[in-house]
Amino acid sequence: MLKVVSSATDPRRVAHKIGLKASTIDAFVRACLRIPGFRTHMSKLSYAVTQCFQSLLQSLPESWTPESRIMKILAKPRDAGKHAGGNLDSSTTTSDFDTPKMDSKPTATDSLLQLCRALGATDLPRVLWEECCSPQKRRALDGSVFSTRVSDLHDDYLNAAIGSSHLPSLLSSLEAHEILVSSTTHYSLSRDVPPTLEDLAWYKPALRLLCFVIPREVDFHTRFSSTLHILEPCFSYTWQRFRDNQINLDVEMTAEVVESLLSLSRIGSMSDRLLYAQQARRLATQKNDAMLTAEAIYEESVGLRLKGDYSGSLRCLEVWSLPRDSQVGNRLDAALGRLRVSKLENLVQQENFDAAIDCYMHADWRPRASEHLSPYLLDILAMKTATMTKVWRARSEFDRAYKELELTLKGAKRRNLTLCAMADCLIEMRQPGDAVDLLKPQLTALKEHHPSRTRALRRVNVSIANALVAAGNHAEARRYFTDLVCLKDGADVIEQMLHIRLLCSRAICSQLCDDRAVALQCWKDL
Repeated sequence: MLKVVSSATDPRRVAHKIGLKASTIDAFVRACLRIPGFRTHMSKLSYAVTQCFQSLLQSLPESWTPESRIMKILAKPRDAGKHAGGNLDSSTTTSDFDTPKMDSKPTATDSLLQLCRALGATDLPRVLWEECCSPQKRRALDGSVFSTRVSDLHDDYLNAAIGSSHLPSLLSSLEAHEILVSSTTHYSLSRDVPPTLEDLAWYKPALRLLCFVIPREVDFHTRFSSTLHILEPCFSYTWQRFRDNQINLDVEMTAEVVESLLSLSRIGSMSDRLLYAQQARRLATQKNDAMLTAEAIYEESVGLRLKGDYSGSLRCLEVWSLPRDSQVGNRLDAALGRLRVSKLENLVQQENFDAAIDCYMHADWRPRASEHLSPYLLDILAMKTATMTKVWRARSEFDRAYKELELTLKGAKRRNLTLCAMADCLIEMRQPGDAVDLLKPQLTALKEHHPSRTRALRRVNVSIANALVAAGNHAEARRYFTDLVCLKDGADVIEQMLHIRLLCSRAICSQLCDDRAVALQCWKDL
């Protein structure tokens, strides 16, 4: 044996040292990446092998791919070295290399790398791989909740890539071999991994996987919003590539995509939220799915309302009517209930209180599926009541509003919003101390489970500060004002109104504390 090749372990550099033709280099690099411990192979590749590599390559059957032939040579470098100079003995056959034929079925590594490419190749969230190994909750048409696993998707591509319990160890192995580069939050394919021709077949399983891991409801996921924010760029890339290549969606997958779009329509900027809601509505309409169409129209109406377009939100609700042949179910009833709540909210925001009362009193709020209210439908009625209390408060009927809010508090999903509304009623009824006592336990609970910049935490902070000002506890109120963050760019109507409340309350508090400069600045900022 002659001297060993340089210790450099970059496959591309080694390929150039060997003198491979340009057309073979990419195949060589891919072969190296597919061999466990390929960097060790590179460091042990003898000079003799490098001298005869081209001859060895040509000696193997032409029906094999260049990648297959290269892997066979690299798998037995010592045996290959016996034929230095390229003169293979006539008695030598390809079986002497003791390497099995390449199976046409892709390996788990190949499949996972193809999946990564279809997902965008870079900035692949760790949470994506964590969630795909866990059961995900779904809601059936009758409103019941069930769990599903990635194996239930019955996708051969996904089964090949992530369908077994070896995914964590496979990711670790790819990371150890520097095929995947990792950070604390993401994976990316190494730049050393050569690009391949775009395989359109992988976009559908990639999109199916994203639809599987995207959380559907706040109640199903403790980190609903943050998980959606992390997964959104990956979904956006794959969904765009899917549409650019005009890949067809089957009926079942259309429903999965619509539900994912609906989840994404609840986060992000107003323009993005509205875009996702409109895409969901178009797909649901094409699918002739009344329940999904109703849910998509609701999210679109909310998006328009948050932009301040109350008339547009009302039009969005009124242009659609329920098809007569729609399947009855609690989930459809709940979707229809949300549409009525959205209409009621628009009328209240427009201060059209007479029309709001008429909607509240005469709209068909009764469920069609049965005489009994499921917990899913009870939440809709709680939304209706909470929205209507804004009318009672606008008409100074604070005691009535407080009592109705109190009735909806038990088991309410929107507990923060309900408590803040109750606190506002207590302030108006000259009981600010009770308002502070009502909100402080909720504030403590929120701080334990939510980041400091969530809307829920901000809302409770503003309400407590208002109550402290009303109670005359100006020093403590000013500490709350200091802790509150500034209004972010692109804030929706709710954020803007909340910020106005904050500025007004801070201005009043500053005036009472003789801090006229701060008070004046607050009034100017309005």
